[in-house]
Amino acid sequence: MSATTVSDKTTTSFKVSASVTDDHDLEITEKGFCWSLTSQNPTTEDNKQVVAGDPLEYAFTNLSPYTTYYVRAYAVSSGGPGYGEVMTVRTYTYGEPAGDLVSITPPA
Repeated sequence: MSATTVSDKTTTSFKVSASVTDDHDLEITEKGFCWSLTSQNPTTEDNKQVVAGDPLEYAFTNLSPYTTYYVRAYAVSSGGPGYGEVMTVRTYTYGEPAGDLVSITPPA
């Protein structure tokens, strides 16, 4: 698998993409993305989204703000599942500009 890339991150969504780079001459029967809120090494036993085509692309939506998701691409063949690199993605909190934290001071 190629490295999973993340784009278009907001408070409640983000997009991921990856490619199958070496199938070891095995027929791929399923591919997509798996994710977890708790496991830093998600598998298809946690949560998964099957995706068709190559490159693989999927938009995670209706997510919780300021929440960390562990995501990686996977492909299943007769040799079992193969996984790409894990990406740690944190959705923004409301009012947070990309990459920065927001400091909120109550009125005096």
